[in-house]
Amino acid sequence: MKFEDVYEITDFIGKGAFGQVSKCVNLQTREVFAVKEIDFSGSEEDKKKAQNEAKICGLLDHPSIVHLEDVFFTPRRMLLVLEYLPGGDLFDGVVTRTQFSEKDACACVRQVLKALRYLTRKGIIHRDLKPENLLLSERPSDHRPPIIKLTDFGIAKQLKGNGSPLYLAPETILEEGLTYAVDIWACGVILYLLLVGYPPFWNEQTEFLLLSILQSNYTFPSPYWDTVSEPAKDLIRKMLVVDPRDRITAVEALKHEWVSGSDDIPGLRLNRQSTLVRLTAFNARRKLRGVVLGLIARKR
Repeated sequence: MKFEDVYEITDFIGKGAFGQVSKCVNLQTREVFAVKEIDFSGSEEDKKKAQNEAKICGLLDHPSIVHLEDVFFTPRRMLLVLEYLPGGDLFDGVVTRTQFSEKDACACVRQVLKALRYLTRKGIIHRDLKPENLLLSERPSDHRPPIIKLTDFGIAKQLKGNGSPLYLAPETILEEGLTYAVDIWACGVILYLLLVGYPPFWNEQTEFLLLSILQSNYTFPSPYWDTVSEPAKDLIRKMLVVDPRDRITAVEALKHEWVSGSDDIPGLRLNRQSTLVRLTAFNARRKLRGVVLGLIARKR
């Protein structure tokens, strides 16, 4: 059976690193989905990544991971029919809010950690955890935490370095043996960003950025971190550990006092307005960079 026999494409959503994404509807049930079209006609490597994503997604069933509904193959393309998530990505959702606190950041990170715990149990490393791959199931609201879904398993590795430089773990840069700890490192970078609106490691020159990551050269400078709780800083310290053997695991992180739900932590509900301002600026630069890289890729 062909894709066109079951679904109809209705709208274009966007173009990612490995393919175009569109909105589609099931012709029989009228249920709405997203379809990711991956063209692998020009590269055997792209074909392997596409097949890997289908294989990995087919193994997964978790509320914090995007659901794979169907897969179709043609001689030149693979089409993944996925759960439709209209809320945009994590940072897009956060910056549209007028209220955002540590408690809100915690609600986001807790969902990511639950997804990572599940992947660990399945023997899968995501390897490209970043805000673009954390999608929201609905439009964001100041009154309820977003429902986050981890997506894009194109370079995931099932156990028997590619990725985005800003979120790379030291061992990925050094091309050493990868473990589940690489995803915890990326989660730590995302948490840092959610709390203050700028990343722990930053340099316009990639080689200096990577060196900073290798040295775990980050701080909690005043005044940006003055109102962030000590438990939040403690969790970041445990996530951004250079030696992956000493890095906190997803299971351990979910038991950490900042994640496990204590409302007694000072400042947990404080509205972090300055964080939203900085994160909005960071998000705009991220989007611009994505557009530029997309144009470059299309010219190749």
